[in-house]
Amino acid sequence: MLGQAAIPLSTFALKELSEHADMGSAEGRAKFLQEAKPLVKQVSAPILGLMLRKQIAELGGISRAELEERFEFKSARRELVPAAASPRRPSDPYAKLLERVLAEPKLVKVLWTVDLPAPQAYSSEANALLDFVEESRALNQELTVAGAIELMRARGHGAAVHALMPVVHDLQRLSAEELLIEVQGALEALRAQAARSRVRDLAQGVSSPRDLSQEGRALLSRAPTGEPAVKPD
Repeated sequence: MLGQAAIPLSTFALKELSEHADMGSAEGRAKFLQEAKPLVKQVSAPILGLMLRKQIAELGGISRAELEERFEFKSARRELVPAAASPRRPSDPYAKLLERVLAEPKLVKVLWTVDLPAPQAYSSEANALLDFVEESRALNQELTVAGAIELMRARGHGAAVHALMPVVHDLQRLSAEELLIEVQGALEALRAQAARSRVRDLAQGVSSPRDLSQEGRALLSRAPTGEPAVKPD
């Protein structure tokens, strides 16, 4: 563990990390923060650890509270007064898909060639997901988890991402292969929801499948299982 004699060592280590990262870019700062995490975790002295976290947060361009959240430090005040659970729409497939690609950002490439259905109603998670897909495709490079979060914050999706982080952290225990299956499942759920919504739209004011257009009847026959929008004759 790093103790009282660690001040010169920690300063040297931070200098080395910052010199090997492009601190002028969000991606570079995200890389710096990720590589600094093991250094912080080794510090056993509370005051030195606090000073080090403050210095790293300043270099990384974030607040100390954000850094401690990313590095999974829990303050005594947070332990005594647990935060109220934020509301969550458990059936929102956009949120589920975003959680999974944030847990393993390289899997966003799966969505680069996919025509994601537009949300039927406003959803901050849907907006964040669609933006993440477009931005990552434009960058055309593999992002780290920290880099993906930094990108989302820079694009104004900090609040949406913050609400999803407990699930994202939990998903990181899965392997890349398991998360790929999760992404594929969430994508299928999203497509199924879009198909059901389209069937409902086509069936407005229609009492029988015979009243539907040929396209509508074909779509109804392929509709996912669930409560039908139009009862068959």
